[in-house]
Amino acid sequence: MSVHLRWVDTQHTLLLYEVQGTWTWSDLYATLLQAHRWMDEVDHVVHSIVDFREAGRMGENPLRHGRRLATAVHPHSGMTVFVGAPTFMQALFRVLGRLYPQVNYRIQFVASMDLAYDLLKATAQAVA
Repeated sequence: MSVHLRWVDTQHTLLLYEVQGTWTWSDLYATLLQAHRWMDEVDHVVHSIVDFREAGRMGENPLRHGRRLATAVHPHSGMTVFVGAPTFMQALFRVLGRLYPQVNYRIQFVASMDLAYDLLKATAQAVA
C-alpha cells in the first residue's frame, strides 16, 4: 500500500498520512477506514496531516472521490492539513468546500511539514 498512517504523538491527537509514489483511491479509502477505527478509540479531537510531497499523480475521477472524501468526516476529526498537494487537488477541495461548507474550515493546504505543524499549533492555541 502506498498510503501509510501513523500516530504522531502518544496522546493520539495527530494522525499522519504519508502518500508515496503511485497510489490508488482504494489505498486511500483503506487508510481512511483505519484512521476512523483509530479515532473510534479516543474521545477527543484528532487533527490530520496528509503528506503528498512524495506522491505520484492523482487517480481517475477525482471529483467523485473528492466529494466522498470531503463528506467522510469522523465525529472526532479536527483540522486536516495537506502538505505538498497538487494544485488541481487544492482547486478541487476549494470547490467542494463551497458545496460542503461544514468541512471547508477544516481543510488547509501548506507547502511544508513545518508550516503544517505551525498551523496546527496556532489552531490549538486559539481554541485553548
